[in-house]
Amino acid sequence: MIETQMALLVLEELTPGYIFTGIVLNLIGLLSWWQGWKVYTEAVPRFVTTYRGWSSPLLSLPYGGTWLFCMGTIVWAPVAPLTLMRIISIIWFINGIVMFLGFLVWFPRFLLPPWYRRALKAGVPRHDPYAMGAFKTLPVEEQRAAVAENRFS
Repeated sequence: MIETQMALLVLEELTPGYIFTGIVLNLIGLLSWWQGWKVYTEAVPRFVTTYRGWSSPLLSLPYGGTWLFCMGTIVWAPVAPLTLMRIISIIWFINGIVMFLGFLVWFPRFLLPPWYRRALKAGVPRHDPYAMGAFKTLPVEEQRAAVAENRFS
């Protein structure tokens, strides 16, 4: 009897407003993550036209999407295991730092796509999306060879 009452008290904390907010945040997070993944994987990279080595809203999209998805998932804290909520909170915190830093101040260099770093070392023009796209389509071995001989400069 007491266990049933406790379960009902826990479920009372999940009001329809919380559930609706969690679902909306999850959907926005998934859409943002999907758009960010498209930025990372598109054939002609659009982010190179605006990326100057500092902030990059386009490159921050997947981290913002993960951050929003975790925010929507934290709504279920009253009924979810504490360990799971702690893991989600850590993921939320780390992605929030990367998102806000990358969006407002500086996108970390080590999170750039690996082909972009190789293209810069090979001398590909930094803000030419077509040259970057052509370099991106090369196999990794040819990219490394281009870096070794600095072919594009």
